[in-house]
Amino acid sequence: MIRLKSAVEKRGAKLVVITAPLHHADKASQDPNRYDAVLDAYAEWLVSQRANGWAVIDIRPDLKKAVQEAKTANPAFIFASDGVHPGPAGHDFIATSICAQLWPILGLTGKPLQASGPALDILLKRNELLKLAWLTKTRHIRPGIPEGLPLDAANTKAAELLKEYRTAMQTPAATSQWNAYPRIDFKIGDRSAILVQPKSPAPGRPWIWRTEFFGHEPQADIALLGKGFHLAYIDVQNLYGAPVALDAMDAFYDYLLKTHQLYPKTTLIGMSRGGLYAFNWAALHPDRVASLYVDAPVCDFKSWPGGKGKGPGSAADWMRLLTVYNLTEPAALTYKKNPVDNLAPIAKAGIPILAVIGQEDEVVPVSENIDLIENRYLALGGRIQVIRKPGGKHHPHSLKDPAPIVDFVVESVR
Repeated sequence: MIRLKSAVEKRGAKLVVITAPLHHADKASQDPNRYDAVLDAYAEWLVSQRANGWAVIDIRPDLKKAVQEAKTANPAFIFASDGVHPGPAGHDFIATSICAQLWPILGLTGKPLQASGPALDILLKRNELLKLAWLTKTRHIRPGIPEGLPLDAANTKAAELLKEYRTAMQTPAATSQWNAYPRIDFKIGDRSAILVQPKSPAPGRPWIWRTEFFGHEPQADIALLGKGFHLAYIDVQNLYGAPVALDAMDAFYDYLLKTHQLYPKTTLIGMSRGGLYAFNWAALHPDRVASLYVDAPVCDFKSWPGGKGKGPGSAADWMRLLTVYNLTEPAALTYKKNPVDNLAPIAKAGIPILAVIGQEDEVVPVSENIDLIENRYLALGGRIQVIRKPGGKHHPHSLKDPAPIVDFVVESVR
């Protein structure tokens, strides 16, 4: 390191040294040679060189604190699944620590700006462009790496992307406010999407996902924003949880994790027909779901909009549903992937369910929907709590005091 510093300074550059990230931060027992302790000793030596004029950024204390706070909030939090390479949240911890210490070294004031949305996409594109150009320039022999542009061409393109990035960063990310929280409106493909951001994200960046009726009876959503949860929504209206809706939800999920580094597991909120989306996506991706909160949920499309039981159904919605599912009516009546028929993947993953219903629901009859879910989920060994409002109808949804809903979501994530 001493020779490196000398060589760098002979070229007229300044060396900024960063200590190593954590090794086996999640399970110290898997570090039998105490390699992380070696890194501690190495970091201590580097920091001691500040007395000799070295610019040293020590990320290790900040990382240890951030990982401990994240695990306290959510014991399932993982910093580095293989013990070495951090996940998105870990990289966020590293970047935060570096920037806080780098700014004074560079003589900068103010807080670093955090790119997201289109601005982050531009940076990632620029990073990949320059990475491939330099790998090609240095004649790498790593297999499977695409050939990059000549370095001059790559640098020209990178300069253009940097201008695009600066323009994107000058465009306000939050287009509006929603109940005093920043709201971002954007598109995923041709579908409108919304992300409402908490004022201070909770460790691990947990989030809730409204599958339908954004903003209706929002008391639980607002309370969870206050606890540091993000609130997400994509408009897949009139798709009734069909495969085409689940494809759009997949793209939305991928975008939120890549661009906003949200926690890999979400709580799905299925209100009324939103129950079809929530249950169907959870069954398709049980590894991506922390819990389900459903409210007067549709759990069998034969009940609603089909109207093949006690309820009136909706003829117009039934025709649209048959179209998006690409089913004839006889095929729909024997369809075996309604939520009431497809609970096994959710139960196997141990996903807890909270349901809030009006016991006299006249639109989505309880006996054809949540009662079947409750009995079958318990039989599969699943955990489910049903809050029944005596005499309650389909409306109003939610609870005047959302505390039981909020507590359930927070606990399921913890």
